[in-house]
Order: sequence, then structure tokens, then C-alpha cells
Amino acid sequence: MSIRSYYDSSNIRADVKVVQCDPVESGYRVILDDTIFHPQGGGQPSDKGTINGEEVISVRCCDTGIYHLLANPVKLGDAEIILDTQAREVHSRLHSAGHVIGYLGETLGWRAIQGHHFPGEGRVAFTGYDAADLPQPEELEYQVNQLIRQGGKQNQHFDGQGYRMVGFDDLIAYPCGGTHVDDLTDIGSIRIMGIKNKKGKLTIRYDIEG
Repeated sequence: MSIRSYYDSSNIRADVKVVQCDPVESGYRVILDDTIFHPQGGGQPSDKGTINGEEVISVRCCDTGIYHLLANPVKLGDAEIILDTQAREVHSRLHSAGHVIGYLGETLGWRAIQGHHFPGEGRVAFTGYDAADLPQPEELEYQVNQLIRQGGKQNQHFDGQGYRMVGFDDLIAYPCGGTHVDDLTDIGSIRIMGIKNKKGKLTIRYDIEG
């Protein structure tokens, strides 16, 4: 199984070993002994970057751990992997912003059930709300940005069932396999793009500034 160093590593490059490289219809499936690349899942897109100079098209989970899809093959053995830091920063800011929105919803008595943190598609879904509790987008945006400006250091731990829990200072920690900013202030400002109430599910759409 691949070691998931992206859980707690801020490295932008790493020396690893290619343990498998198999041709598939869409390119080459590469498995490493250790990776700093976050695979797509949990509402977050996969990281980008290179393995020995070859572009990583996507990263996915598989039975043997994590595979990296490349257009061209790489040799087995020692390899250098380099992360696209710009893409990672955007993904981490979006995911952390989703957690803050989820936390704020919890304080209003709602229950966060789903998050989607792709660029241009950010949204968090809730149940258990009352229509009378719904704020205007401008009000919610102000409250979320207030929490972000107050800051909070990221913390993570594994619970008794083996789930990775991610939170910020005293904010609620959620089960999460994604990447996050070190401090809430690193998110910058967010915009609430809309609030939708349909069939017992409340969806808040959002984006980050810059």
C-alpha cells in the first residue's frame, strides 16, 4: 500500500520509488511506495505535478493504494516527484473554506452532509435546517469571513475507528482525507454565491477570492 505522505507533509517534492507502471487504455498507471499527491475523492480534485518529469494527468485510489495516471511510462525504481503548488494551494483553500461553512451551519442547528470543493463548483449541503433560520447570502458571507479572519491552526488526529479528523483550533473536526491550509487566515476571503433549498436539502454555493 502506498504511504499517504500528503496527509501531513507540506513538501513540494519527494524522492520515492516507482513500484509499478502498467499500460492502460488512457495512458500508464503508476504506483509509488510513497506519495505527496492527493488522489481525487472526498469532494476534492487530485493534485497535479510530475514524476521524473512526466506530467501527472490524475491521481486515484485503487485496491493497492493510490495510482497516478501518466501519458508516458516511467522506469521502476528511484523517482523524483514534484507537486504543482499553485493547484494544491487552491484546492486546500477551497476545502478548508468548505469546513468553515460546515462549522457555521452546525452552529445554526444544521447538519453538514456533503461537500464539493472543486474550483468554480464549491458547495456544502446540509439537512436539519428550518426555513426561518436561513440567512441572506451577504449575512452568511460576513459571518464566514469573520471566522476566517479570527484564524485558527489546523489540527488532525485519527479517531478510535481509524478515521482521520481535521479541524482548526476549537472548531468542529470532520472526518476528512483532504488537504488543508495551515491556518484559517490562509484561506483569504470567500464569497457566498447562493443558497438553495430543495427537497429537504440546503445547498450553499461558494468560491474563494483570488
